[in-house]
Amino acid sequence: MQGVPKQVLLGELPSLLPLLLESLGCEDDGLRLCSLEALLSLAQDAPQAISEHMHALVPRLLGLARSPRSMKVRMAALQCVGVLTTLPHHVAFPHKQEVLKGLAPCLDDKKRLVRKEAVKSRSDWFLLGAL
Repeated sequence: MQGVPKQVLLGELPSLLPLLLESLGCEDDGLRLCSLEALLSLAQDAPQAISEHMHALVPRLLGLARSPRSMKVRMAALQCVGVLTTLPHHVAFPHKQEVLKGLAPCLDDKKRLVRKEAVKSRSDWFLLGAL
């Protein structure tokens, strides 16, 4: 999906997004990482499409953020969790407590880079609704 132009992706988004969500559950870390990178890009380019799948997306991202298998997958999942705060307030705010609770174990990760990304994402979620 990295070589596909964004306009093509955005045009086929309704059929691609469920597949991306499903691919997060696969065992292949390379596929997970590519899916997370695509979701990160889509959250910035097509927030309305991501908003429709928040109830399915948030638990999967939090699960991947706590996955012991790959540091890169954990970091990418935490970046995706952090960028969800840029979605409209009425979409992101109902998930605030779930996300804050789900990010707490990531603050004790064995890798410093993962802990750093967890702190960044958690602070973004803490600030959601505070302004």
